Amino acid sequence: MPQLLVLSLFSSWFSFINWLSDPFRSNHPSFPYHLDHPDVTFDMPDEIKEISGLSLTADGEMLAAVNDEAGIVFLLDKKTGEIRSRVPFRESGDFEGVEIVGNDAWVLKSSGTLYQIKNFAEQNPVVEKYKSFLTSENDVEGLAFDAK
Repeated sequence: MPQLLVLSLFSSWFSFINWLSDPFRSNHPSFPYHLDHPDVTFDMPDEIKEISGLSLTADGEMLAAVNDEAGIVFLLDKKTGEIRSRVPFRESGDFEGVEIVGNDAWVLKSSGTLYQIKNFAEQNPVVEKYKSFLTSENDVEGLAFDAK
């Protein structure tokens, strides 16, 4: 019995190490993407080389992106990566995430501050700023939206 337990533990440990050694975890059933073989790649212009947040627009036709330093939401063609429009919302800052919720874009700054860009695709959208309990010491790095 002890030999079986040791063998079982060794086998489990070996499987775990093998799984960890796969840098893309592409063989894992709960991760269906093949990051080592992407469907498409884009050469981005210099003004958006450092994308720090990405979201799909509500209609599913474009990608909304923010880069790390510019207070601009870039709307990208999801098939070509071309910039279709720019929505300035703030001066420079350390922006780390973007989510599209209906007609609004929400952008996160690393300090935890949220910017709601109401009707972001319209001319002259209204921007609201919301301070959270987070600070720059938290160095916030992402934003997500769950409609549930």
